[in-house]
Amino acid sequence: MSIGGLALILAMSAPLAAAQPAGERTLADLARAYRNGSHESAVIAATLLQREAVESEVDRLATLFARSGLAGNADRQATVALLTEAALLDFEDGANDRGRWELQSAERLVRAGPTATRGGAFDRLFYLLAGTALQWVGDLEPSHDMLERGLRAAAGDDAELEMALGVVIETVAALRQYDPSPDSGRRRMQPGGYATETGGAGSLGVATPTLAAERYERALELDPRFVEARLRLGRVRVLQRRFDQALRELEPIAAQPGDPRLRYLARLFQGRGLEALADFEGSAAAFRAAAELVPRAQSALVALGRALDRLGDPGGAQAAFEAASGSGGPEDPWWDYLSGQPRRLAAWRDELRSLVR
Repeated sequence: MSIGGLALILAMSAPLAAAQPAGERTLADLARAYRNGSHESAVIAATLLQREAVESEVDRLATLFARSGLAGNADRQATVALLTEAALLDFEDGANDRGRWELQSAERLVRAGPTATRGGAFDRLFYLLAGTALQWVGDLEPSHDMLERGLRAAAGDDAELEMALGVVIETVAALRQYDPSPDSGRRRMQPGGYATETGGAGSLGVATPTLAAERYERALELDPRFVEARLRLGRVRVLQRRFDQALRELEPIAAQPGDPRLRYLARLFQGRGLEALADFEGSAAAFRAAAELVPRAQSALVALGRALDRLGDPGGAQAAFEAASGSGGPEDPWWDYLSGQPRRLAAWRDELRSLVR
């Protein structure tokens, strides 16, 4: 940092500290502590700050960082990371409203960064993390908007952001689309459009499986080895009722050694496609394979029980249903799939922290 940049930061930070009650640590104070390695204590303290004080200070800091350019970039990143971690902690505690505005404040500071940092590792990771966290707590429209801004900052060439956008679109499209089970003649009411906070028509108003597929295809163009994007493309093909294509996408993932979570989901989606084709023996085999990969995972066991019942094996069906209703067992990967990628938030948080210098 240049001497001139340091002088500017000190001069502009002075009124911030003076505006706070004596003895109270400001957001800038906590960001400095965070940057110096006191991560957990700074994050906890940040969750106790009043919203008005945080937002007021963020406005002032945004002006400061915009004027100081690269000289203030490390402090800007520390403040962004601090607010992001505070939001994650609040989401974990169920304080979703607070977590939302903390992420909005953090994004305000991201946009205040120097042009030279746009699309850099820190900013793109923030958008990926923030968008995924917002989907995790059910804020689909804000999640979509955050991820789109991240993709624009990355100049449109980012496989992970493309897939994350596809995940949000897929989630909404699946909620809207009636996906009948073979044993049900009833139709569900399709949910309405997703609106922005101002009440206008949201950008997810036209979410379809086709749009989700386009995002996954783009992610695979950028990274052909992106297994999770291919898995999700296979599931979207099921939603599109393009079952032969779905099975071709899913079979290599199901058969290859590696992450049992991805293999489980591939078998689960294979079973759903085969079930829709009335191949109940094939679907039962796929669901059984999924259940073997993640024992006592309810989704696979319930699906297996339904398939066995259709095959005229009531004893096998009952055993599968009883196993599904039992306690214990690992978390069903299907629930993580439905929530986006929340299992990755902790790793992304640690990576964002490591980028603060």
